[in-house]
Amino acid sequence: MARQCRLGEAQVNKYEKGHTDPSATYLATMAEALGVSTDYLLGLTDKPRGELGDTLRPEYRKLLDALDEGDSPTALTIVSDILRQQRK
Repeated sequence: MARQCRLGEAQVNKYEKGHTDPSATYLATMAEALGVSTDYLLGLTDKPRGELGDTLRPEYRKLLDALDEGDSPTALTIVSDILRQQRK
C-alpha cells in the first residue's frame, strides 16, 4: 500500500491507527490504488465503488475502464457496440 501510494510505511501506519488523517490528495491516491471510492475509505458508504459503480451496466464499466487506461481503440469498439445495440 505504501509503495503504491508513494508514501512511507510509517505514514500509512499513522493513518491506519488513526493518529493522523491523509490529505485529500493522498486520500484520492489511496482510493485509486485500492479501486474504491474516497467515500468508502472515509466510512461514508459501505459500497466500495460508490453508488455509480454499483448501478453501471457492465459494458459502461468496461468503457470507463478503457478510458481510464487510455485504451482508445477498445473504448471506441465498446461505444460502437453500444450504438449498434441501441439501433436494434
